[in-house]
Amino acid sequence: MISLFRKLNLPADYWEQYKAEAAGSLQQRWRRLSEGLLKDVQPDKIWVSIRTANRARDRPDQTPSSAERGGRTPEPEGDDGWPESRLTLESFLQGCTGKVTVLAGQPGSGKTLLMSFIGQQWTKGLGPIPSSHLFVLLELRQLNLLSDPLSLSELLFHHYLPTNGDNEAKQAVVDYLLSNPEQSCWVLDGYDEFQKKLKRHRVQNERLDSEKPRPVAELISGLLSRRLLAGSTVLVTSRVRDVVDLDGLSDKVGQLLPWDHREIKECVNNFFSGKDGNLAANAAEILFSSRHLLAMSSLPALCNICCVFLQHSLHRHAEKTKVPGEKAVGVKKKPLEIERKDAQTPDGMGGNESRSQKAQHGENSEETLMDGAKSRSMFSFTSAQIPSTQTQIYLAAVVAFLNRHTDRTGGNNAAEISGFSQSKFVFVSLCSTKFAWKTVSLPAAELCELSRVAWRGLEESRIIFLDEDVPLQTLQSSVKSGLFSQMEVRGRGGGVVNAYCFLHLTVQEFLAALRIMTSSDVSDADLKKKFSLKTRWTTKSDQKTVFTDSLYLYVCGLASSDCTPALEVVAKATGLKAAQNWVQKRQALVLKLLEALCRSASLTGPKILQLCHCVQESQNQQLAQQVVRVRPTLELRNFWLLTSDIEALAFVVNSVGTKDVGLDFGACSMELECLDILSRCQYIHYLSFRSRKYGDKFAEKLSSVLPRFIALRKLEFCGASLSSAGAASLASGLQNCPSVTELNFSDNNLQDEGIRHIADVLAKLQNLASVKLGRNNTSLEAAECLVKHVSSCSNIQQVHADGIKELTLTFSQKSESNRLLNQKWTKSGMQNLARSLARCPSLSELDLSGGEWDEETLKMLTQFVPNFSITDRIILNDSCSSVQSAVILTALLSDCLSVMEMNISLSCCNLQPIDLERVWRSLGASSDLSDLDLSCNKLGDKGLKKLLDFLPRLSKIQRVENKLLEFVFVFFRINRRSLTVSDVNKVCRKLVQCRTSLELEFTQYFHIYTETKNDFCSLNIKTDQSVSVSRLTDFSFKEENFVLLDRLNQILQQSRQLSYLDLSGNQLEDEGVRCLLKSLPNIRVSSFINLSKNGLSQQGALHVATALCTCTNVSAVEVSLGEDERCLIWFRQKGGEKTLSVRDSRLQCDHLLRLANIVSDCLSLTKVDLSGVLISDAAAQTLTRLLPRLRSFNSSHCVWSAAGRLQFIETLKDSAGKKSEFIFIFRLGGWRMGDGGIQKLTGILPGWKDLRTISLSKNLVSDPSGEKLLEALSENNLRISTISGLLSLSRAIMSLKNLRKIHLTSVRNSELSAVAASLSHCPFIQDVGFGWNNCGDDVALELAKVLPVCHDLTRIDLECNSVSAAGVEALVRALRCCPALQVIRLWKNKVSPNEAYRFSQMERRLKFSST
Repeated sequence: MISLFRKLNLPADYWEQYKAEAAGSLQQRWRRLSEGLLKDVQPDKIWVSIRTANRARDRPDQTPSSAERGGRTPEPEGDDGWPESRLTLESFLQGCTGKVTVLAGQPGSGKTLLMSFIGQQWTKGLGPIPSSHLFVLLELRQLNLLSDPLSLSELLFHHYLPTNGDNEAKQAVVDYLLSNPEQSCWVLDGYDEFQKKLKRHRVQNERLDSEKPRPVAELISGLLSRRLLAGSTVLVTSRVRDVVDLDGLSDKVGQLLPWDHREIKECVNNFFSGKDGNLAANAAEILFSSRHLLAMSSLPALCNICCVFLQHSLHRHAEKTKVPGEKAVGVKKKPLEIERKDAQTPDGMGGNESRSQKAQHGENSEETLMDGAKSRSMFSFTSAQIPSTQTQIYLAAVVAFLNRHTDRTGGNNAAEISGFSQSKFVFVSLCSTKFAWKTVSLPAAELCELSRVAWRGLEESRIIFLDEDVPLQTLQSSVKSGLFSQMEVRGRGGGVVNAYCFLHLTVQEFLAALRIMTSSDVSDADLKKKFSLKTRWTTKSDQKTVFTDSLYLYVCGLASSDCTPALEVVAKATGLKAAQNWVQKRQALVLKLLEALCRSASLTGPKILQLCHCVQESQNQQLAQQVVRVRPTLELRNFWLLTSDIEALAFVVNSVGTKDVGLDFGACSMELECLDILSRCQYIHYLSFRSRKYGDKFAEKLSSVLPRFIALRKLEFCGASLSSAGAASLASGLQNCPSVTELNFSDNNLQDEGIRHIADVLAKLQNLASVKLGRNNTSLEAAECLVKHVSSCSNIQQVHADGIKELTLTFSQKSESNRLLNQKWTKSGMQNLARSLARCPSLSELDLSGGEWDEETLKMLTQFVPNFSITDRIILNDSCSSVQSAVILTALLSDCLSVMEMNISLSCCNLQPIDLERVWRSLGASSDLSDLDLSCNKLGDKGLKKLLDFLPRLSKIQRVENKLLEFVFVFFRINRRSLTVSDVNKVCRKLVQCRTSLELEFTQYFHIYTETKNDFCSLNIKTDQSVSVSRLTDFSFKEENFVLLDRLNQILQQSRQLSYLDLSGNQLEDEGVRCLLKSLPNIRVSSFINLSKNGLSQQGALHVATALCTCTNVSAVEVSLGEDERCLIWFRQKGGEKTLSVRDSRLQCDHLLRLANIVSDCLSLTKVDLSGVLISDAAAQTLTRLLPRLRSFNSSHCVWSAAGRLQFIETLKDSAGKKSEFIFIFRLGGWRMGDGGIQKLTGILPGWKDLRTISLSKNLVSDPSGEKLLEALSENNLRISTISGLLSLSRAIMSLKNLRKIHLTSVRNSELSAVAASLSHCPFIQDVGFGWNNCGDDVALELAKVLPVCHDLTRIDLECNSVSAAGVEALVRALRCCPALQVIRLWKNKVSPNEAYRFSQMERRLKFSST
């Protein structure tokens, strides 16, 4: 029994034995890693932010729009990388057993160290992992070295920790592990450095066979997906950007927060305390005054690099200032100067901000590191002498590391490397405030070899190097100096080998960048391949590398002219001949690539920010100016902003000086300290914050820096979490911003109290143009408050309130108007409002339309109307809902002398005839009613009689609307067929009594009876009346009614003046038109006569054309016998050129001959339109005789014979060569002209200097002929071109420098893209028509690129193409730089209705159709 019992417990024994071996290995590992630690690891003082999983949102580039009415904008789902809540690491890891927990952090934040510490705690029975568990720590970067498949057992015993036992022991451990997976903890350290990322499997529940060899990536995936060792504890560390791969697999995700200032000071103190304690205070002061050093030091690994750099620099400076015979530490110099005079902080505010940051941690601003007061007298080293860019800091730091071991072993003169030299041999003297390189002291050979290793690793995506990868001398010096970290890795058989990696990933990337800039091994193509901006928006589809994507940043930094001397020295060490020229060419290439990105208008917010970082590193002011020139407003959406990001923005924004620049932050989280840095951009003119993240604390901090924006004109703080307290803060800051013209605080929670805070400051802002305060959970009291301020703010032009949705103030020196729409009025509320309005010195308009009214409220308003100083009108639309309300209002006409006119709408009020009497009585003797709407009531004949009886008393009536009648100004319309003869007679007799001018319209009345004509005629011939407009349409003058046409002619000739006469649709036919044309010279019409839809034939069309000859004041004739049956005769009071248009008229040969004769008889005719006409040879001969005196000729879609076309072209050739003034508009569309005709036309064009517009659409033009044609056109001052069928356009269009308009149809997508690109050579282009080409996004993208340089462009037509949302988005981004562009037509493209609506909300100039 005892023997059997022991046998059954053997697996547990082996398990405990293996745990003991693992504990020993972890303790040894911790001793190695903890050696030289600057800070103790204290999990209860390490802060972690809780992150939520990415919610399947790819690119959060838009803040949601506001709710339609009264609602508040929903909060976006959170920016990438922003902490939602925080707790200690100790609390975060509680309860992690049996779960998958992810700890994210930036490279160098200490993730690997923390995992080793947790392992060391486990060995002591402490920490979150129970001692009964097996602790397995796998560095995934080491697993990259494993290429062969392996089983779980091999992973455990060959790679993690070989056991001292035999195969039986190994099997026993594996068996116990598989039976008790919950007793194991697997730490997967550095998922971001694992080259083989996770792939989702279709069958999630399929278990993995632990004995089957498989790729290491599949084993890792199995552990995370619980298909292997389900129930085990899994801890994963990763960079933030790679956490998206673990969505759906992790139970909890946390992010290590960077060090705060207290922790940084503690680290610096610990670094210097053991060796250079007297330098600690100076180092801390300099570090906190340098934005780059401070930002780097928030990460433990980089803080160590900064300390090494500062130690080296301070030692060198001390040696140079050492007095002979004394120790350096005893020398007294002038006090330590902490100033920022470099390009990053031109206002010298760095020191103040570091002290304020200390105060945030509860520290005394006077308190520094130990012996601070004493150390201040030691050195005159200034922070302004710190390198001005991150790239230069890395170069100085790497050099400092390389010289650590040489300093201690005697070394040589090469130790003088990153000097702050006083010698004039270098680039600055002692009085200079700029950092300089003493290039002769650079350890060029070591830099050259290290950069080669780093570049090869980057090319191969390797961060771990073996002995054979690095030359022995370089390896030894790098390990000794600390640039290389040494580790032990296990090979395939479990043996331990030495491996190395750079101190930090960014160090390897920097050295790789140095290789790019100093070695011909890296070609220009390789450089271009590596040079790209990275976005901060992380998606599962992104291709991620093991590196931090900082390579291009350091390349840009090394392209700075400040780095040129150092690069030349390193380049010479690589063996380059003419190193100086080569380096300068390579730098020029980088700047050229950077310039192309600066000019791109298609970059998203994150890439724009990365571009700012690159430009800042390059220190190139011209590039910075280009960034802002292309995008005057920088838009940033939905990502976490660091202080270094704001620094980069400040560098770019300040490059343009006082020129207008805007910053738009949408849902970007930032620390309050960022606003201090942002205030350095003092010439910003537009500043916007949109997100619920921005609340009262943010507003309070913003208010403290607002006065520093001395050029600020527009401030938006909308869609945020602003309450009345935040409004009070902003109001206090705004009173010191006199240049502000626009404020937008809409979609917050200001409530009435917050509105009062804003209103109180308005009087102090004399330049205000508008203030928006809508959707702020306000009541009518807020609107009343603003109205009260009208009396104190003389420049308020308008108060506009629409329910709770809109609340806007408009400012101007002109008279004011108030719009309070859709309010819930009460008697007391109206009383308060009326009293405020009575105090307003001058109002032009008061609009109180809509809302909820009762009679008592209306009475209260009318009582105060006599006290109002309103110069124009009061509008009460949709507020007069009853007869009693109308009586109350109409009484104002007689009771209030200041009320001169009134418009009353009583439509749909169920009025009876008796109700009209009450209205008439309320009007009294007044006749000032101007507009009366009685439509949709039950007045009947009795009501009509009462209306007509009262009408003569209304001398100022402008419009009366009824179901049967409508009167407007001088307008009278009868448009109902059901009126009887007696009705018409009655109306006419009443109208005769009216003393105003009349506009008459009789429509849809087919039978004019003899009984009517006497009254109708008397109406028109009264000498004291004037009929300005007559419309007599849809009658029939046929048969027995034809006699009335003569009477109509008499009436028209007796009228004093008509603006226009409409006789359309009267069945006049040819004879009726001919009869009317006889009287035409005696009819006084100022505008036109409309004879459309009268059944004209070709003969009738010719009758109308003769009016050009018979009537001197006829300026134009338009006739079309097509479907529209259009016929217009236009008039002009004075002489001038005349126009004839006869289109789609199916004219025969004899008709054309007669038409040609008519045209020849009209000597002032200069413009002829014969489009769509069949032209015979005889007619062509006659027309060609007219060409020499024409200025515009349109023969589009005409059908010519070959002989006629040839004769026409020959005449053009003769006329163009002889005439100094010739046709300037020429349209030959639809001729289907081939190469022969095109060649003849091409020969004419060089001498045709007056040609401005030519249309050649739908012709048969080959490529060679088309190119010759366009080449000839380029010699003209051509402004408008409509061409289709030409395939090689782009090259010729480049030479059309004066082109104003181009319309292209039936062009291939590829050629059209080239044409779009060529428009950048046409600076005066105004109208671009690319409709009906079936072009795609390529064309839209090309247009987006040229838009910023086409300053005169006003219209783009892309109708009926295949442009998708991607193309539209590019156009939207480009439109920000195109204020002159008025419309882009995008009808019938591949844009869904939802997308169309979204784009329309973003950019109102985009026009979409519903199909």
